[in-house]
Amino acid sequence: MDKVSTGILALDQILDGGLPKGSTILLAGRPRTGKTILAHQMMFQNAENDDKILYLTTLGEPQIKIMKFQQEFSFYDTEKVQKSVIYKDLGGVLRKQGSTQTLKLIDSFLKEYQPKIIFIDTIKTFADIIPDSMEFREFIFDLSVRLTTWGCTTILLGEYSEHDIEIRPESAIADGIIYLYGTEEKSQQKRYLRVLKMRGTKHFNGEAFFKISKDGMKKILYK
Repeated sequence: MDKVSTGILALDQILDGGLPKGSTILLAGRPRTGKTILAHQMMFQNAENDDKILYLTTLGEPQIKIMKFQQEFSFYDTEKVQKSVIYKDLGGVLRKQGSTQTLKLIDSFLKEYQPKIIFIDTIKTFADIIPDSMEFREFIFDLSVRLTTWGCTTILLGEYSEHDIEIRPESAIADGIIYLYGTEEKSQQKRYLRVLKMRGTKHFNGEAFFKISKDGMKKILYK
């Protein structure tokens, strides 16, 4: 099976070479567990040559606000922004025109950029805005079909606890689930990563400890 490198050696080793190409991955965890940092690190380290990486936001935040906090990391390369790393907002269309028009907008981005990897931050916003559970399930299924058809590897960010993951429809369509979590202690926060599911690859499914520095996610330790 072809793999897509995460750009992080230790994480690739945990995943037995990287993410399965063309798969849909749910990158989940509570707020402040490192999801956005990991996503940006993967994004910039995969944006090489003619490969386009698409980062779709659903929160309606200005691009400059998202960039502001990520610019502090060494992996952030301003030369790649809006060239090989493309930021686009879905929030306005989702709130004003609904899920059908949002899917059409995603289609147009896929046609225009033909990305190697697409990030959606966050998938939970869709669940919050689409109140009917059946409509949301249909939306998630339609989104999955579109992304699979285009063959791009997809990372869905979601602010979920481990219990939430067990009951979310996003988990059902995901080929893999990477869960980030941590413990709050007086001296420092301890951060952990577990691969809860990864179809088509022999992955390490135990607990991995990691730190976040100015270089992003580093010092991943696992047994």
